[in-house]
Amino acid sequence: MSRALTYFNLLGVIALTALCALQWRANRSLNLDVNRLEHTRQTQSARLDEQAATLRGLTADLDRFRAQLGTTTLGLKDTDTKLRASAQLAAELTRERDQLRENITQWRAAVALRDERLQQSHDRIRDLGDQLNASIRN
Repeated sequence: MSRALTYFNLLGVIALTALCALQWRANRSLNLDVNRLEHTRQTQSARLDEQAATLRGLTADLDRFRAQLGTTTLGLKDTDTKLRASAQLAAELTRERDQLRENITQWRAAVALRDERLQQSHDRIRDLGDQLNASIRN
């Protein structure tokens, strides 16, 4: 019986060895998976950190862009207001210019009429002077 027990013990040790080998392979496979997943987690974490930094930079750029857009919009409104005021002033000055041209035309006509009347008065005065001189001579 001692021999049977030895064989049975040998068979138990072989079974235990096979079980240990199977357990070791399963644990090794799980350990490799854990290591691979940890590496993937670290890689993903690094990518998330990079993306977060990029997002912060893009957000800052967007905020600057919004501020510049607001400033540009205010400048545009101010420029538009000034342009409208300038257009109104130009229209007013154009009306004044046209009125002044009309006034100049009227003044020219009035001066021409005055010159004509002065010439007529001058001619009458000369004629009267000639008549006076003629009557004094007679």
